[in-house]
Amino acid sequence: MRRFQFRLQHLLNMRSHLRKGVEHRLGAITAECNRLDDEIAGLYHRRRSASQSSSGADKGAVLLDISYRAGFVAWIDQQVEQLQRERAAAEQKRLAVVEEYHEALREEKVLQKLRERRADEYYQEAQRYEEKVVEDIVTDRYIRERGGDGRSQ
Repeated sequence: MRRFQFRLQHLLNMRSHLRKGVEHRLGAITAECNRLDDEIAGLYHRRRSASQSSSGADKGAVLLDISYRAGFVAWIDQQVEQLQRERAAAEQKRLAVVEEYHEALREEKVLQKLRERRADEYYQEAQRYEEKVVEDIVTDRYIRERGGDGRSQ
């Protein structure tokens, strides 16, 4: 019996390759979103550390330290705002790639199900043909054993 060959296998392979490419892009943009989240969390941690009061004895040093901290906290706030804007843009890209990934996955699954259905049909037809051949062989043998005319003796 011949092996089943799916005529659209090349198209299925191409769809699978495209899905893997989209999957790779999705992983990269998700990693970028995670990196930005980590940077934002790190800046928040540095901001909390900077805003804690120091235990300096010299009032002049304390005022200078407070002024320095206020400037540093303002700079951190600017950085956080910029990173949050970048994160929002990256999230928009990620959502677009997620949608593209779902579409690619859906297209690939359609072809896979078609291949499975056609393979089942092919093997069922082959099974029916094989059963018919066996039945013909058995019938011919029976007729020959009975004397060739098919009448009972």
